[in-house]
Amino acid sequence: MFKSLLDIETLSVKTRLPISTIRHYISRFEEAFEVKKREGRRQFYDVSAAKVLKKIRKGYESGKNRQEIAKKLGVEVKNQASSNKTSKAKETLMSLNLQIQQSQYQLAELSQQLEEAILH
Repeated sequence: MFKSLLDIETLSVKTRLPISTIRHYISRFEEAFEVKKREGRRQFYDVSAAKVLKKIRKGYESGKNRQEIAKKLGVEVKNQASSNKTSKAKETLMSLNLQIQQSQYQLAELSQQLEEAILH
């Protein structure tokens, strides 16, 4: 069933687009891409994603803007302000997660030091 799924690296080979461009297109037109499977941080897309990426590239090459390309793809794209808020929220969440991890590490170190102090 999953044999026809492609990760970003494979999409890059099939479409001859750089991985960074594919990620950019997926983030700008996320409604046009459905993640079919996840393995850790890797995401897999249906083979049709390659066609969508090529359509996006052709749209930009022909001078179309994001809204025009989205219309041609038959999807509605989120406005940029909403996307920016989402990006800022994700950054804040990542920062908070990092702080939590650091605090957990420090707590584990203090706990170990306390155990050693009690044993000696």
